[in-house]
Amino acid sequence: MTLNYSVLNPTGIREPLKRQPISPRPDSLVNKTIYVVAQDRPVFTYEISKRLIKALPQTEIVYRKKQGWIQVEDTDLWDEIFEKADALIYGTCMGGGSGLSAVTWLTEAEKRGIPSVYLVGSLYTKDIHMSAVMRGIPALRTLSVDLVGEENVTSKISNEQFSSIISNLVESLTSPLTEEEKRRDDIITDPPSRIAMTGTFEETQDYFLRQGWSDGLPIVPPTEEKVKEMIAGTDHSPDEIVTSLMYPEEMTVTVEKAAIVAVMAGCKPSYMPLLLAIIENWGSNPLFMQSARSDSTFSIMTVINGPIRDELKMNKGTNAMGPGNRANATIGRFLRLGIICLGGSVPGYNDLSAQGSPVKYGFCFPENEEESPWESFHESQGYDSNDSVVSLASGGWCHWSFSADLDHLSKAVANFSDFGGGVVLMSLEAARHYANNLSMSKSDIEKYLLEKSLAQKEYLTPTWYTMDMPFINPRAREKSNESKWQGMDPTMNVIVVGGETSQPIAQAWSCTTPNSVSVDKWR
Repeated sequence: MTLNYSVLNPTGIREPLKRQPISPRPDSLVNKTIYVVAQDRPVFTYEISKRLIKALPQTEIVYRKKQGWIQVEDTDLWDEIFEKADALIYGTCMGGGSGLSAVTWLTEAEKRGIPSVYLVGSLYTKDIHMSAVMRGIPALRTLSVDLVGEENVTSKISNEQFSSIISNLVESLTSPLTEEEKRRDDIITDPPSRIAMTGTFEETQDYFLRQGWSDGLPIVPPTEEKVKEMIAGTDHSPDEIVTSLMYPEEMTVTVEKAAIVAVMAGCKPSYMPLLLAIIENWGSNPLFMQSARSDSTFSIMTVINGPIRDELKMNKGTNAMGPGNRANATIGRFLRLGIICLGGSVPGYNDLSAQGSPVKYGFCFPENEEESPWESFHESQGYDSNDSVVSLASGGWCHWSFSADLDHLSKAVANFSDFGGGVVLMSLEAARHYANNLSMSKSDIEKYLLEKSLAQKEYLTPTWYTMDMPFINPRAREKSNESKWQGMDPTMNVIVVGGETSQPIAQAWSCTTPNSVSVDKWR
């Protein structure tokens, strides 16, 4: 006998958005001041500014390089633009987190009556359109260009191609608005139907895959009965809003919507308080929006602390980060499915991961607090030992996974990109060695790793980050006598996980500072 499943819709809810029409265009750019701003591709954007000067001799062209990339707002530059610019060309040329940042600023420029155009790499046009809709400005004018390496800008882009780009930029800044571009009505998205479909198990799998509501693995059909059972794991109402900022698309998520995805992931009802806390956490930090959209293949480290670990029978010992434990596996999977279904993540559109990573499927584990010689991670964040806490860290690139020797680890940490620092996952044997034999605290180790790694950065071959972004370049900091990273001071966190081993081992992961929230409020 073939069973049919009537399954609920797992998508997040898009709230009405206030539409921002683009500003009227001038008939001519003569005697106007056009700002040309570079964010990620300064060589290409500067070349554009030079050619604009030649093409528009009666127009003042002002080139600026945005300092601080996307984490720093650079308000002095934007104040200058808002005061002096008659038009704006933004040459970030990229999408993902940097593209969303650019769209946000361009929306403000258009709101202030400054005609703008976004010069964007052709790889990122779909993402930029989604970012523009999310910011309420779907009519934002963009010009798509095929990107080349910065070192090849003048050799691989012909004069004819540059002439076409210049002509199209001028047209974007001067052609009259269409009726569509003048619209001021709110952007209304029809709410998702409650029942997604009815069909067999295989039909359900195929349908969810076609809709983009899957991580590629089979899902548990989220029937009404299964979802009700899941909701029973919390005292909170099914229609209670958990977050209105489920990234990447800033969707609204209710308790019931989270329960639907929990069923799909294979979770148990008893997991619900933790799952709801994960959703709250994910929607509480704008950095996660950048991570979800980036082409740098971010994954999310999910660390569980407190009594909830034992309540859910999570594996904190041998193979804690590997397969074999239902709670570890399905809770990690839940977050990724949540980002996809509830947050609206679409590969190739607003998930631009260049290569992807196996830990994107799920990267969840509990700290081995009981056998650690130090205070737990959540205690170091100011929580009580009896608090149940979930922490999320964005990044997820492992640079070292064997020796726990601090000098070896510091060399790995020195190679981290200079955004936020890292997390060292330390085995019991390594933790005991440093605590008992060398009388080192966690903070001692974290301080040692940071100081040792920063000292080594000066001698490393610069990456494109440090070449293009002097604000994170150690040499530039030294010359300017800056001791801080302009609001991005690196952090290092040691977390003890896993079981017994014959030798001290550790993993160094490039991650942002973990963001922690309480689980207990969702019981």
